[in-house]
Amino acid sequence: MPGVTVPSAARLIALPILFVGVIVMYRTRNADEYIAAIWRSGTSVAFVATVAVMFFAPALEGFIDGITESLTEQPTGPDLPYAELLAPVAIASFYIANLWARLRGTY
Repeated sequence: MPGVTVPSAARLIALPILFVGVIVMYRTRNADEYIAAIWRSGTSVAFVATVAVMFFAPALEGFIDGITESLTEQPTGPDLPYAELLAPVAIASFYIANLWARLRGTY
């Protein structure tokens, strides 16, 4: 089964929108105390989540591989691509923390 591909027209539209969104987010991050608090909470959670994945994902995979090898008696290798996980984890945790702070009304 072939992978999902994005049409080139969608890429040409999405890239400028993403670029403008990043600039707007960066320029308005310290607009007032409320936005600054939301930004800080998002970046703090993203940093902690990224460090946690870097340190604990290999240990968790090794633990699961050890259990699997003991049950099946067949060697297993590394299955989890850690480098590919870090960027989505950081971005998702930033936006989840940002949303949570907005819903709670953090100051």
